[in-house]
Amino acid sequence: MSRLKKIEDKITEKLNEMLKATEYFEQYVVKRFQPMFQVVQQKRWQTENASEGSQWEPLNQWYALWKKEAYFDQFGHGEKMMIATGKLYKALTLDDDSRDWSRIINKTTVVYNFDIEYAKSAGEIRPILEFSKRTIERFKSDFKEHLRKVWRLKT
Repeated sequence: MSRLKKIEDKITEKLNEMLKATEYFEQYVVKRFQPMFQVVQQKRWQTENASEGSQWEPLNQWYALWKKEAYFDQFGHGEKMMIATGKLYKALTLDDDSRDWSRIINKTTVVYNFDIEYAKSAGEIRPILEFSKRTIERFKSDFKEHLRKVWRLKT
């Protein structure tokens, strides 16, 4: 076999390995990370962020009354913290009919820009993409375990 052919074969082999690694990563995101992220975000809203840090500041009395009236016919009926129309909640928790993770990965079909870390509500800024050390460690640990499994499959 010529030297050039050996180099070409090595390049092809490496490219195929890279493509396979990409497939494994996509599988991880869809099968493992998406459900974990979804549960963490749902719990954040249920606990008004207490699950991921300090609890969101309560709404001021005037805004709370106005919100109940203005959004009574929406997803949270104007009573849920950080939910007016439900679009932000549904986008971050994937709590809708499609549950399409590509919305977050591609950042194209969601109304909200996922480069934000905070949401503003009634003049207060509240974290929505900050995670507790415990959650971050769980994400990291799960991803490391996934990589170990992929490495075992590959070798």
